[in-house]
Amino acid sequence: MKTALLIIDVQNEYFASAGGQFDQFNVDNIAKDIADYAKTAEQNGTLIIGVQHIMAKDYPLFAEGSIGAELHSSVAGILADKPVVQKVHADSFLNTNLVEILQENGIEQVDICGIMTQNCVTHTALSPFAKDYKIRVLSSLCTAPTVKRLPTCLIECLKAVRKLSQSSQAILSKLIPKLRSFDLNCLAVARFRLPHT
Repeated sequence: MKTALLIIDVQNEYFASAGGQFDQFNVDNIAKDIADYAKTAEQNGTLIIGVQHIMAKDYPLFAEGSIGAELHSSVAGILADKPVVQKVHADSFLNTNLVEILQENGIEQVDICGIMTQNCVTHTALSPFAKDYKIRVLSSLCTAPTVKRLPTCLIECLKAVRKLSQSSQAILSKLIPKLRSFDLNCLAVARFRLPHT
């Protein structure tokens, strides 16, 4: 199965060590792990795609042209000759050229890693535009503002997007912290069969 790895928002703004304003839990180590994983994945034929959040020049975070909006040094070299999608929404598909890049390269599976787990990572995984792809969130290669958010943020986002039965929520709450890679494909498909309220 032809696979792409999305590296979402590994940008200076999330690193106190890079002068960022919105430091994330264990972010320097996670970024190193993302870089190592990306190098290996590329050697195995995975298409590497960067995602960069860019806001207006007068915005307090990720302002266009700011140091905070730049890709962090851990991934900047890896992404230098790769496609980099620029976005203004949490969903990396929304109003971007991501679908075109995936289609041009015949991608069937999209693995997602990066920052922040409870925002851009899950919004991308659950995007309506992701329905044609097998989606995997590589949970050990993601981070959030605090360690307390990591085990529960995927479940919280899933509950907010669609109704899950209590038994499904209970199963997910036990499984997600134990999995290195959480396959959201079946859940993403189920989303489109449930009524929105």
